[in-house]
This record gives sequence, C-alpha cells and structure tokens, in this order.
Amino acid sequence: MSSNTEDNENFGLGAVFQEPEGFLPPPKPPTFAEHRMLSGETLSIRLVGDHPLYGYLLWNAGRIVSDYLETHAESWIQGKTMFELGAGAGLPSLVCAIKGAKTVVVTDYPDLDLIANLRYNATACEELIRASPFVSVFFARRGISMGR
Repeated sequence: MSSNTEDNENFGLGAVFQEPEGFLPPPKPPTFAEHRMLSGETLSIRLVGDHPLYGYLLWNAGRIVSDYLETHAESWIQGKTMFELGAGAGLPSLVCAIKGAKTVVVTDYPDLDLIANLRYNATACEELIRASPFVSVFFARRGISMGR
C-alpha cells in the first residue's frame, strides 16, 4: 500500500491516536497491609499496585468477615470446605485455611496479576496454614473465564 492510500484510509490522521512512549505512568508497585487475627497472629497481605477492579485495597468488610469467621471457626470452618468469590487479596480465605478448613477455594476475576497475588499471599501464609492439622495447600493452574 502506498503512503497516500494509508493516509486516505486514516483520513490523513496518521499516528494521531498512538500514545507516545512514556505517556502512561509506570505500573504502581504492590503494597502491603497487615491484619492482626484475634488469635494474635499478624498476616502481611500483599495488594496489587493498581487494578481497575479494586484488588489494590484491603476492604474493612474483608477484615470484619475474617474476624467473624475466626470467632466461629470451630463450628463454621474446621473440617469444612470454604469458597470465596471475588477474593481480592484473599484475607477471609487465608483465615479459613489457618483456622482449619479442610479445603479453601479462593477465586477472583481471571486476571494474571490478581491470581498471582492470591498465590503470593497463600504462599506467604503457608507456614501458618500448614500448622493446621486439617488442611493441605495446593494451587489451581489459573483462573477460569466463564461466559461468551
């Protein structure tokens, strides 16, 4: 194709809509938040640096649910299978694993950064999780996208 033909197809705009190098800010690095469990352990939770789905926040709702689950661990968690949807950093799932759930399935949007961050947090808490006589730790291969 000739340059003249390309200009005609682009209405003579050429590269007007291309972002110049350095135009977008660099990705933000991950941050960490601490959560003190009622039993005294402190969990250091890594949060993704920036994400349009808010995976970079540790919500108070996650902290409150985690405290509630820990309070009722004997009847609600120990020996049971737990499933968390839209986990973000996965705090409630980590608490369930530490407090003796038989299996914990933690999920989020199938985004590589979010899934890698969940894996990081589970690995960082692995010593506390393995101290529980009820649980074994394994990872699914990747997130699953459902729908069209």
